[in-house]
Amino acid sequence: MMNMNETRIQVPIDSEIAQTLSESLDLSDVVRRKFGCDAVLKNGKAIGSHRGAGSFKPEIRYSKTLDKGLKISVWKDDLTTHKVDAVVNAANAGLQHVGGLAAALLMAGGPAIQTMSDEIISRIGSVPTGEAVVTMAGRLPCKMIIHAVGPQCSPQITKRELDHASALLKKAVYSVIQEAERQGIHSVAIPALSSGLFSFPLSFCAEIIVTTLQQYSRHNYSKKSSLNEIRLVNHDDKTVAEMEKACRTLLGPADDKTPSYSGAVTNHTPTESADSIRIGNVTVHIKRGRIEDEKANVIVNTVAPDLDLSQGKVSQAILRKAGRPLQQEIKTIKHYAQYGDVIKTKGFRMGCNFVYHTVCPTWSEYKSSEVLSDIVMQSLHMAERDFEKSIVFPAIGTGNLNFPKDEVAKIMMGQVLTFAEQLYKGSKLDVYFVLYPPDQDTVKAFEKELKAIKRKRKSAVSRDFDSLTNESNRWKDDMSSSLGTNKQGPCVEVCGENKEALMEAEKWIRHTLLRSPERLTIQNNHIYYFGQKEHNDLSSFQYIYDVSIKEMVKDGKVILEITGTPQRVIKTMLAVEKLCGEVQEEYAMAEENEMLQSLVQWRCADIPALTETEITGSIERAYLSRKTCQSPVIVINGQQLTFNFRHKSETAVTDCGKLFERKCLLDTGYAKICTVLNGSFYQRTVEDSSKNQHKERVQLYRRSGLEVVKIESINNPLLRIHFELKKNALGGKAQTLYHRVPAQFCIPVCRAGFQRVYSQPEKQSLGAGLYFNEKLDTLMRDQSNDFERDAMIYIFEAQVVTGKTTNGSRDLIVPPGLSADSLTRYDSVSGGTSTHVIFNSRQAYPEYLITCRQSYDSP
Repeated sequence: MMNMNETRIQVPIDSEIAQTLSESLDLSDVVRRKFGCDAVLKNGKAIGSHRGAGSFKPEIRYSKTLDKGLKISVWKDDLTTHKVDAVVNAANAGLQHVGGLAAALLMAGGPAIQTMSDEIISRIGSVPTGEAVVTMAGRLPCKMIIHAVGPQCSPQITKRELDHASALLKKAVYSVIQEAERQGIHSVAIPALSSGLFSFPLSFCAEIIVTTLQQYSRHNYSKKSSLNEIRLVNHDDKTVAEMEKACRTLLGPADDKTPSYSGAVTNHTPTESADSIRIGNVTVHIKRGRIEDEKANVIVNTVAPDLDLSQGKVSQAILRKAGRPLQQEIKTIKHYAQYGDVIKTKGFRMGCNFVYHTVCPTWSEYKSSEVLSDIVMQSLHMAERDFEKSIVFPAIGTGNLNFPKDEVAKIMMGQVLTFAEQLYKGSKLDVYFVLYPPDQDTVKAFEKELKAIKRKRKSAVSRDFDSLTNESNRWKDDMSSSLGTNKQGPCVEVCGENKEALMEAEKWIRHTLLRSPERLTIQNNHIYYFGQKEHNDLSSFQYIYDVSIKEMVKDGKVILEITGTPQRVIKTMLAVEKLCGEVQEEYAMAEENEMLQSLVQWRCADIPALTETEITGSIERAYLSRKTCQSPVIVINGQQLTFNFRHKSETAVTDCGKLFERKCLLDTGYAKICTVLNGSFYQRTVEDSSKNQHKERVQLYRRSGLEVVKIESINNPLLRIHFELKKNALGGKAQTLYHRVPAQFCIPVCRAGFQRVYSQPEKQSLGAGLYFNEKLDTLMRDQSNDFERDAMIYIFEAQVVTGKTTNGSRDLIVPPGLSADSLTRYDSVSGGTSTHVIFNSRQAYPEYLITCRQSYDSP
C-alpha cells in the first residue's frame, strides 16, 4: 500500500540505460544510502534482475571438434556468468582471491569460495605452481571451480625465464584437465592463465594453452572420458583475438557450422523422471545412496542437543567424511542446542559448501511432528538466503528417533511442496532426499509420497486449465485497454517522504546516468578509508566491467576516475558508489560506537575482555530496539549469541546462559533520553518556519540571499552529551556558527556529528580542521565550488565551542601550543573575525538543518 505522505518523481531514460540498470543490483542501494529514498525502474525490468556483473552477451568466435571427439571453442564472455560444468580460476599459491578474475569470481560466487579455499590451504599448505585444486562454485552458474596456479613473470621477461614459465603454464593446463576428468565433468572454461596480473606474454600464453590442448587430444584423450568440451573464455577483445588466432594456426579452420550459445553445463535440474518432480523453480529428487558421499551446496545432518556428532548413523558418517574440525566448529558456535535449532557449519572434507545441523526430538516427544516440519522449512529458507542451488536431506528421524517412516516422508515432502509452491522466490533449486539403500521401507515411503504429489498436481492442472486460460485472456484484454495509446517509455522512479531528498536524487540521476559518460569521476573522501578488501574490489571491478579506474588526490580530496564505454562506466560507478556507501556506514557506526564506549558498557563475567567498541555498540543498539526486535543475534569472539533482554531490567541472558549487565558510566541522563529513540541515536523534526521563534531566522537567511525551504531540529543524545562535556571542560561558552555540507552527507552529520570527511572548504588556509562561519554570506562565498551538483543548499546551524583561539595557518593539523614549549594547545584557530576552525568534532553540535535555495528578491 502506498504511503499517503510519499512523493514520487519519474526520470525518463532511454532503452540502453534501462537495459544497463536492469542488469545492476546497485542503483536502489546507492540512492537509499545517499538520499534516504527508494529507486525503482519502471516500464523495464525491476532493478535487481541481475544477469551477471559484466552482462556480456556470450559470443562464440571459433569451434572445432578434433579427431577423437574433443571440442575446442573460443568465446568472448564473462566467466562469472558463463554456463559450463566448471570454470578455471587464475589463482595464486595461497588461494587468496584478491584481484582480477579471482576477485570477480569470489564476488559473484560468494564468500563460501574463499572459505573452502582457506580450508584447502590449512590442509595441504600452498598450492605449487602448475598444480590445480577444486572447490564448489557457490552462487556461480557452474558446478565447481578449478583453481589453477600459473607461473608469475617479471614485466621485462628474459628468454630463460619465459622457457621456464612456459613449462609451468603447460603443466597448469594439464592439471586443469586432470581435475576435470577426475571430477567427471563434461565441459570446462579456461581463461588466459597468467596473462593478466602474472604478466605472462599474451601471444605466447595463447599458443601454449592451445598447443597443450592439441597434445592432450592426440596422446591422452579417450572417447570414454567424461570431458567432451574445453572452452577458452575471456572477456576482452584482445585476449579473445589471440586465442582465436592460436586455434586457427594450430588446429586449422573452424568447423563449418558454429553452434549458437545454449550453455554446456550439465543441467542442475534434469528432465523430470519417475524419481523427481519439478514445482516452479524447485526440483525434488529421490535418490538412493550415502549422504556423506553427495556433492551439493548444502548437506543436512541431524544431531542431538548436546551436538555430539558421533551419535546417530547419519551424523557419524558425516563426521567421518568431514573430519574432527567439523565437531570443533559446531562446538564453537554453540555448546548446547534446543529442539528445532538449525546450526550452519562449513563442509570441510565433505563435497558441500555447508552442513546444516538440525536438532530433532524423538517421536515420543511433545510436538515432535511440528519440530520436524519447522527444521525442514528452516533449512530450505536458509538455503534460499545463502543463494544455494542444491540441498540434500536424509530421512530425518527414521533411525534412533523412531519416527514412523511414512510420517517422515509425508512431513518432509509436504514442507518442500509448500515451500516450492508458495514461498520460494529464488532461481533454480534442487532438493534431494538421499535414502540409505538397505532401508527399503523408507525408500518405499518416499516413493509413495512422491507419486501421490504427482497425482494431485496432475489433477489440479487439468481441473484449472480452462479457468486459467479464461483468466489469462481477460488479463490481456484489461492490459490492452489500460495501456491504450499512453504507454510510457522506461524511467527511474524515486519515491519518499522528503521532497528535497527526491529532488537531489533526481538531479544526481540526471547528472550521472543521462549523459552517457565515457569518463566519470567520483569524489568522496571516504575512499581514504578503503581497506585491502575495498581496493581488491576496485581491482576486480576493472576486470568485471572492462574499464579503467584511476585514483587521484587533489587539494586533500580523493577522486576516482572511471573510463570505458558508457554502459560499463555506469555499472562501475554504481558499484563504486555502493562501496563508498558501505564504508560511510562503517565510519558513522564507528563514531557512534566510540561515543557509546564512554557512556555505557555491557559486562559479562564469562567474557572479562568485553571491551571492543563494536561489540558494545551492537549490544546497546539491540537493547534500545528491544521492543521491535526481539532475540537479536550478536557475534562475540567468533560465537553467535542470541540475546534475550529481561523486562524492566538492564540485563540480558543469551541462549547459552551467559548473563550480560548494562552499566551507565556517567550521570548524563543518557539512558532516559535514548529510550524514546527506539534504536536510532538521532531524530530530525520538521519545524514550522512561520512560528515566531523562526521568523528572525528566516529573515536572516533572506538578507543573505537565501530562501528558507525547510527547518529541521536535530535531537542526538550521544552528540549532545559529548558536546556538553567538552563545552564544560573548555569554559562553558558556545556560539552559533554555520557549516554547509553536500546533500548526501546531511544524514551522516546528524548521526556522527561534523567530520572532515563530510565537508571541507575549497581553500583550507587556516589548517586541516572543521570550518565554521559566523556570517552566512561568507559561508556561501568560501564554499561555493563544492556543491555544484546539489539542487538545494544545506546549512547546519551549530553550537560551537571555540575556547582559547589564535590565528590559523595552512600547515596546521592540530591547534598550536599556547607557547613555544607548551604541551597545552589552543582550542581552535580563526581567520579574522568570521571564520573559525576546530580540530575536535566534539566541540560542535548540529542544532538545526536549514534547507534553502538562492533567492533573487533579497532586500
